[in-house]
Amino acid sequence: MESRALKVPRIAGRRFLGQLLVVVGAALMVTLFLLYWRNPGRGLPYHDAFNEGKADEWQAFGGTWELVKGSMRNDSDERGAKLLSGSPYWQN
Repeated sequence: MESRALKVPRIAGRRFLGQLLVVVGAALMVTLFLLYWRNPGRGLPYHDAFNEGKADEWQAFGGTWELVKGSMRNDSDERGAKLLSGSPYWQN
C-alpha cells in the first residue's frame, strides 16, 4: 500500500501564513498599546493648569476649593479634605 501525503496548494499555505502574521501583528500592537496606556510613568512629571484657571482633572474630597492667582486654596476647616489628581495606574 502506498501512502500519499495530503498536498496543500502553495497559495492556500501562503494565505494562511499571511493571515497568521496579521493576527500576530494585531495582538502585538494591542499589547504594546496597553503597556503604554497603563504605564504609571506616563504623564510624569505632572504639571497642573492652575495658571490657566483650569482644575478640571482634580477631584475634591471635602473642603471648599478655589483657584486664586494660579494656586489652589482650601477655605474650609474640614479635617482630612483632599484634592486629588493623577493616573489610576499610579502605585505607591
